[in-house]
Amino acid sequence: MVKHRRAYPSAFLNKCVKERNTNLVNKNELENVICEIIKRFYFRIFIFNSLAMKHILFSFLLLNVYCKAQTNKQIDIILSHIQSQQIAWNEGNINGFMKYYWQNDSLKFIGSNGIIYGWQNTLEKYKKSYPTKEAMGKLQFTILEKTQISENYVYIIGKWEVKKEKPASGYFTLLWRKIKNEWVIIADHTS
Repeated sequence: MVKHRRAYPSAFLNKCVKERNTNLVNKNELENVICEIIKRFYFRIFIFNSLAMKHILFSFLLLNVYCKAQTNKQIDIILSHIQSQQIAWNEGNINGFMKYYWQNDSLKFIGSNGIIYGWQNTLEKYKKSYPTKEAMGKLQFTILEKTQISENYVYIIGKWEVKKEKPASGYFTLLWRKIKNEWVIIADHTS
């Protein structure tokens, strides 16, 4: 009888021999037993890994779908805020337009005249530049790009157009931040 204890785990070999209820008499029978052990071993690994991999892939797919849905939901909220801003502007309501700006001294509005810091300063700039509803005209936003860069930050790139006696248009980049569970503009670069 040939012994292969170093090459094959004896516990597996003994188990297989007991299941077959045989004594190992020759080399061919030993090889058959070993082949059977290897087949069972790899079959179990394959089945386990296949099931585990299916669970992992399915979980990843669900997580991906959930995250994408959450991202789309957050961006949809911001787009509805932008729509509300457009409506407020077209009604001549600058305070309503400013509702979604961060009411903080750290707000940044970057325009052709430089940077304006703070919500109150930005509001005053709008009121000075657009003293009447006629001066405000009719605003139309066109969103060109929207990207959620983290759980609490989204940036939006778009085009604005104001229809009035002297039409005006340009582009904007808005950095939105979720603060106290509300989306607000913390930086606006409009040209």
